[in-house]
Amino acid sequence: GYYPVKTDLETKQNKRKDIIDLVIATIFSMPLLWTMFEHLGIKFIYVPKIFMNGYFQLVLATIVLFISGRRFFINTFYSIKNRSLGMDALVVLGTLSAYIFSIYETIFNNSENLFFETTAVIIWMVLIGNYFEHRIKEKTNITLTNLLSLGAKEAIIIKDGKETLVNIKDVKVGDIVLVKGYEKIPIDGKVIEGKTYVDESMFTGEAMPQLKDVNDFVIGSSMNILETIKIEVTKVGSQ
Repeated sequence: GYYPVKTDLETKQNKRKDIIDLVIATIFSMPLLWTMFEHLGIKFIYVPKIFMNGYFQLVLATIVLFISGRRFFINTFYSIKNRSLGMDALVVLGTLSAYIFSIYETIFNNSENLFFETTAVIIWMVLIGNYFEHRIKEKTNITLTNLLSLGAKEAIIIKDGKETLVNIKDVKVGDIVLVKGYEKIPIDGKVIEGKTYVDESMFTGEAMPQLKDVNDFVIGSSMNILETIKIEVTKVGSQ
């Protein structure tokens, strides 16, 4: 359930690999999928005779299974090694079963009742799902990274009656922080003096500013849009 934060280069390479695998799977799965018209007895759609040849189907299915689908075999190997089977193991089991049975039927029975298209189409459809899943994760990572970058880098703390501008990393729980109007609240805290409105839409999605009075809590990186307030720090960045 935990994912590393990848560099831009790694992300681009993985995206390129996803696209290449998906294109290969699409090109070589389509002729196999086309044979379904013959199996279903749909006569008005022409199916080339070579598409029904078991050895021709074997070549196409092999390319999809072991080139586009190699990731599933690699992941399954490590999942077996770690004794924690996942969805990849089911994909490998399902596709290999259809693949091996179809090879047997092709060689020993010269049958056209084959399931090579099942092997290829399962790989193809799971790759489509993986592609969209990875793109969503990529966008989520970018959004979270941008959200983190919105955090304040400095804060004004009040010590011995004096205002001192310090790095946000030097602020500790219990410090008194001064937040002026139209400035970003640098850190989580509790209002101890003043009253203002705070824009928390980046966290809550609520467009209307929220009234904050003494003893109300404010969130770091939200925007103080009215009056100057003082807050007592309740949580630092690492929390």
